[in-house]
Amino acid sequence: MASSDLSLTHAEAKVLSAFNYPYPPGFLCPPGWSLSAGGVPIFPGPQAASRRATVTHHYYVELTLEQLMDRRWDPDYATTWDAFFANRHDMELARYEGDGPPPVDNNEVGRRLWWGSRTFEGVMNHILAGENPPHVFFDSASVNVRAYRGDPISSAPPPSFPFSWIPLRTPAKTLKGPPEAGEWVVTKALIERGFSLPPSDFFTEIPKAYQLQPHNISPNSILAISNHVTLCEGHLRVTPDLSLFQYYFSVKKEKVSQTSSLATCGSITFKLRPDRIYPHTDCHESVWYWSGGFFYLKDVSDPASSKVLPEFKDGPASETPTWSQCPHLSKSPQLTRAIRRICKLTEDGLSGKDLNMSWFTKRIQPLQHRDRLMCHYTGRYNLMRTSKDNLSVDALDKRIQVLIKIPRDLHQMWLDRVPLLT
Repeated sequence: MASSDLSLTHAEAKVLSAFNYPYPPGFLCPPGWSLSAGGVPIFPGPQAASRRATVTHHYYVELTLEQLMDRRWDPDYATTWDAFFANRHDMELARYEGDGPPPVDNNEVGRRLWWGSRTFEGVMNHILAGENPPHVFFDSASVNVRAYRGDPISSAPPPSFPFSWIPLRTPAKTLKGPPEAGEWVVTKALIERGFSLPPSDFFTEIPKAYQLQPHNISPNSILAISNHVTLCEGHLRVTPDLSLFQYYFSVKKEKVSQTSSLATCGSITFKLRPDRIYPHTDCHESVWYWSGGFFYLKDVSDPASSKVLPEFKDGPASETPTWSQCPHLSKSPQLTRAIRRICKLTEDGLSGKDLNMSWFTKRIQPLQHRDRLMCHYTGRYNLMRTSKDNLSVDALDKRIQVLIKIPRDLHQMWLDRVPLLT
């Protein structure tokens, strides 16, 4: 095991916590750590300077206007934030994802069943190898196996989203014949800007609402959607909402040169509405290569789910009333609050480049299905990532400049920030 005194290090416990794996029975927790009702190690919470940074960068922007006017919610008012983090810690300790009441003794029976003949080194090596397929978790209440992020054991039910294997088929130089059942035509430019299959629930709402195919959406619009998802999940810490997106973005029809017909690839572009206070992204005016570099990609979403892409159809999009739709603020207090928070973040300096760098450096595809929000990202071995390997500074520099414009006088500053963002 990890050490002779039957105690894991902080780093080892942090990895288990990040992957929501149970703590090995018989081992002592690192100082300050505890076990949840389900047996997962729980971090004691940020302390000292790191706690203030956590408050100002994440939780402070969630406060209501009334709380912001109350000095007791100031980032340096220890009494309020002591209670806040203590409450969060209590909620984490009570967490149990099995059926029925929480087990006793921090799920010791379930932890013993889970670890069985596994070793700590074996579990760490499995994570380092990409956690493919992910391990399963035991429910001690019924001593049955329940699928957890995957299913390497034949007695467990099949997972709904088999992320570990997404088949793709590269066509010849010219598209010959329609895609096979369940396949979509995807281009390299869309993947670079955050789109992947299986799609996120939010992204499936957009083709449905606007009657679009993925290839009908221009690359810069895919980037705008990815950054909007990052803004909602990473900074507002909320699930993206279509009404909020429609409040900020209008539809611009893209027509074939010198005709009145909509283009097939890139029928529409989502443009930021005038006078909206929102993080600005300085995109390239055109993505000249985007209609090339295509391939067929099979969607492996749960067939029983309603959150799926529409059946593939070649051709341009057809205009619908939703293309001119804009929600009224009076009908949604939640929408009004989100807009106020975005305004505050933007005035405080949050830019589209910040949003872009956030998901890009962490190697997250914002428009791909995930089981949790980006605000729960924990580090290099988090399952949100498409790869545990970070891009080199040179590789990231070349790729990010394909997506957005970075002024020469700011270029080196962005490169210096890369190690802080991953």
